[in-house]
Formats: sequence, structure tokens, C-alpha cells
Amino acid sequence: MLEIKKLQKSFNLDRDNILVVFDEFNLKIKANTTTAIIGPNGCGKTTLLNLISGNEKADNGNIILNGIDITNEAEEKRATRISRVHQDPSKSVSLNLTVLENLALADKKGENFTLNKLIRKQKKDRYIEILKSFNIGLENKINEKVKFLSGGQRQSLSLIMACMKNPKLLLLDEHTAALDPKASALVLEKTRDLIQKNKITTLMVSHNIRDALRYSDRIIMLDSGRIIIDRPSLNIKESEIFDIYKENLKERFVS
Repeated sequence: MLEIKKLQKSFNLDRDNILVVFDEFNLKIKANTTTAIIGPNGCGKTTLLNLISGNEKADNGNIILNGIDITNEAEEKRATRISRVHQDPSKSVSLNLTVLENLALADKKGENFTLNKLIRKQKKDRYIEILKSFNIGLENKINEKVKFLSGGQRQSLSLIMACMKNPKLLLLDEHTAALDPKASALVLEKTRDLIQKNKITTLMVSHNIRDALRYSDRIIMLDSGRIIIDRPSLNIKESEIFDIYKENLKERFVS
């Protein structure tokens, strides 16, 4: 479904302190699975999502989605097949538009439209039903501007919008990190429900190992752009992940 071949990415190429993030990086992701990407700050997690989404351009290598090489595609073109939810709830929504207007924009993703034809009355009932499925009262705020919503409500709306057009690939970039524990748990449960219902292949970056194990099929840990753990989530424990990572760090510093 998603295949990354010999990916290379470095920063500061015009300076003395060149930062190599990925060098000959390879990865295959199966369709209809959720893969959690974990690892310390600076290991390449968000950079990997940026390269897949087109936010960053690869120096070399190939990114192949459903058999199509998208390595050199513009981010806007990739966005018709790839959706992303950011850590900051405000990045995925338009704060000064209403919930209804945001949903209508998401529903028009990849299509040509004019503002005066953005909202079709016959679709409002569908939007309300989608909001009701989250069971947090968003349907009662459909005409309210998004800037007045709570963080959990904004992120729930971001998730709904990201999945409205049934993307081929969903990228979750620590999408619950900015939420309180209660809101985070709710959004994660709704995330799993949406992914399973719509059979969306998903990459989920997380700093919370327990959540990563619970809500994924596969765990990949990165360290300095290398994969040091790649296991089915059911076959690995939280303590094992910490032990493997500690051992890897010890070997690196001793050598």
C-alpha cells in the first residue's frame, strides 16, 4: 500500500553542521492497518510524515502509494489521497469559520467550488449525523465558530474532516498530545472507530507508548532515522520497548 525505498533527507546542506535524518531508509505499510511510529525527539518521526505528505521534499529515494510514485508530487495533489491531523488542533481547522463551514470545506476537498455554493442544504443533515456519532455535542454547535470550541472538540472536528473523503492514507502527528487525559482518551477511541469503519490505512506518531500499543497493529521505533523496533503491537510489551531502547542507546554511546 505504502512503500518507501532508499529515502534520504538531510538539513543544513549549505552549512558545516549537516543533519542527516534519513539515509537509505526503507519501509512498507500494509493496507487497512494502523502503524504507530514512536521514538525520542529528533529521531525522524514528524520528518517522515512531512516527507510522505509532501510538506518536505526528499533528497533521494522513492515514496510509492498504491503503486503510484508520489515522490515529486506537490503537497496539494497528495492531499487528495492523504489526510493529516496535526498536534495543534488549530492547524487542521479554520478557526474563524463555523463547524458547518469547516465540514463543507472538507467535503469539497479536491473539487472546484465557489464560496457561494460551498454549503449545500441537503448535506447539512449528513453532517449533523456525523457529528452526533462522536457523542460530544458537536451537532449542537454546528453554527458556532470553531475558535470557541474546546481543544478536544476542535481535534474531534479535525479528525472528522480528515476522514470525510475516505483518504487512502491518514497521518496522525501526535494528534492527542495537546489534550487533557480525558479528551485524549475520547479522541483516540473515536479515531479507532473511524479508521476501522472506513478501513483507512494509518500512520500514527505518538510519544505515549501505552496509547501506541493499544491503538495500533504494528509498532515501529525510530532512533536517528533508523528502525530499531518493528513488531506487531500484540507481540510486544511496554517494558520490552523501554528495555530495547535503553540497550540501543547504551550500545551507541559505548561505541
